[in-house]
Amino acid sequence: MAVGRGAAPVAARAGVRRLPTCADATGLKPRGLARPVPDITRDDARVKALLARKPRIAVVGASDNPARDSNRVFLYMQRHGYDQVPVNPVAPEVHGVRSVPDLAAAAKLGPVDLVDVFRAPDQVGPVVDAAVQVGAKAIWFQLGVVNLDAIRKAVDAGLDVVVDRCIKIEHARLGIK
Repeated sequence: MAVGRGAAPVAARAGVRRLPTCADATGLKPRGLARPVPDITRDDARVKALLARKPRIAVVGASDNPARDSNRVFLYMQRHGYDQVPVNPVAPEVHGVRSVPDLAAAAKLGPVDLVDVFRAPDQVGPVVDAAVQVGAKAIWFQLGVVNLDAIRKAVDAGLDVVVDRCIKIEHARLGIK
């Protein structure tokens, strides 16, 4: 049995390792089935409209390590013209952009429209609180970042919420220019 990031055991087939999914970690049904909160994840038109507006993005958990997904996603979105602020109290900069320690510091540099979250699920509650405080309009929980309480809190606060999706993959899939 393979085990993913604190997730329930994931069965392995004859030497083929399957990565853990949102459903493995939380008991949620796989994509395409009903979710317990009214997020916009499966509404392609709303997700496309959100990204097409070219929101200013605060990337919580952005890394200066090229081996990290947050680093590659940051670079992709940067190359596609998005204004981003890396939120990381340890990394001095990510792809030439000075990092800030928290969302409040990001908001001092300009409005934060979208918060893209690369944090462990048990660490996202305070991120939602900070996103609401700085007046963000949307929050994007990256692949594997699923915390139902935090999702509900974001929805209740009126944020557009995307869950368990990669912003880079969705940007490319939806053909956003």
